[in-house]
Amino acid sequence: MNPKLKLSKLDCARRQLELAIELFFMERDPVSIHTLAGAARQLLVDINKHRGGKPLMTESEALKEMVIPGKEVELARLFRKPENFFKHAKKDPEATIDFSPELNEIVLWETSAKYRELTSETTPAMGAINIWFAIKHPDIFTEGAFQQEEFKKRFRNAASGLGSLSKIQFYKEILSAALLHK
Repeated sequence: MNPKLKLSKLDCARRQLELAIELFFMERDPVSIHTLAGAARQLLVDINKHRGGKPLMTESEALKEMVIPGKEVELARLFRKPENFFKHAKKDPEATIDFSPELNEIVLWETSAKYRELTSETTPAMGAINIWFAIKHPDIFTEGAFQQEEFKKRFRNAASGLGSLSKIQFYKEILSAALLHK
């Protein structure tokens, strides 16, 4: 019999998030990716609220500054809709959903950022999703967004020229670079 695992909520969030990121880069099932990422995200939302941290950008509190007053709850529900659909069937067992797998990138990126904020830790997998998101969406970020020391030390050189690689190749390259710079 295997020994029991003693896990904190942050341990669970990290494990779920890292596996979701790996599945994302291996181009596996987007529903499973979203479900794992959503579970990790919810753990971090709850821990963050308990600690009095700033809400995640997809929470209605944060959306108040970005959307028409009164629409923040509606938009937050849109972000959570697939996550809830994939977990619950009590009210709507015959329902269907139109799911955009591209949403996974946002959830993985946002959840990784909150994990880093709460723990001051970025794992190689989380670094990979952050770099992937920045490379794939350069029009979103300010020039100084990735000037953190950790990014400079571990990933800056590795990131140059990686935008043309497949997801799997990209992930392997980033993990190799992270291992070299430990």
